[in-house]
Amino acid sequence: MPSPKDSIAFSRSGNSNPLGKNTAEIRVLVPEELQHMLQTLAVLRNTNVSEYVRDVLMAHVYGHIGLARLKTTGKNMED
Repeated sequence: MPSPKDSIAFSRSGNSNPLGKNTAEIRVLVPEELQHMLQTLAVLRNTNVSEYVRDVLMAHVYGHIGLARLKTTGKNMED
């Protein structure tokens, strides 16, 4: 019987993006204090900084209700 150490470990959270695969990159330089605060917020949400910042940006662009709808149904509010 395989031990827990032998089980498959995935590098991603398993949450797929309703808008498709994340292939575009945005690089932003921020002050160290902001970086540390973003890391803290990501830990509190049990995610990594990239996923946390992506969710914050999507919420800003699509709105909080639109983001919730995208995550639950995979559809935009206008559908």
